[in-house]
Amino acid sequence: MHPVPPRLLLLALIVGLAACGTKQEAQSTGQQLHVTVHLLRVTTAPSLTTRTSDADARALVAEMNRIWSAAQFSAVIDNVQNEEAIEDAAAIAWLTSSAGREGPDAVLANLLRIRPGVSNQATIHVYFIGTIPCNGITMPPDAIFVQDKPRLRGVAGGGPHDPRARVMAHELGHVFGLFHVDEPDRLMFGGSTGTRVTDSETATAVDFIRAQRRR
Repeated sequence: MHPVPPRLLLLALIVGLAACGTKQEAQSTGQQLHVTVHLLRVTTAPSLTTRTSDADARALVAEMNRIWSAAQFSAVIDNVQNEEAIEDAAAIAWLTSSAGREGPDAVLANLLRIRPGVSNQATIHVYFIGTIPCNGITMPPDAIFVQDKPRLRGVAGGGPHDPRARVMAHELGHVFGLFHVDEPDRLMFGGSTGTRVTDSETATAVDFIRAQRRR
């Protein structure tokens, strides 16, 4: 067996380190957004109890990731919790009887009264709930609510996604700091099947997730 010249050994070592670095860089390119999913039960109000299952929730998060694929991040589920909502009779009565004419602030105020406490502040909390006066809503800074049967208006260019995934992706946009827009084919248009995301919206999402990682 002939000895390998030192120069060849050094070259092989350099090439190997370069390949290793490239692989690690590729693995770290995508960002992760950690989410906790809450499947809410309301014993005294069956219409508020979600019918979304653990398996449904995982499939919906995967579908939401596809909607936001341009931002090159993945929402990663840390936990799926079946949870009993706080039994606040006045809030439950309002949520089951209101048509939402009082506006989003009233919806948020009543959802806040039935939202269970959370211990993990380093995650986004996604709550699936039965029927509420809106398709979904964002509770700043870290929570979104998605109802079981959103009613969306179909538009040209709209995706064939489960309405819950589209609503979740839209509300997540609000968590990122995005606002409503006027073009119905875009994700941040309220109440449509649009899923188009602009470059500036993608950049905002990436900036938010990077900031989350630094916390």
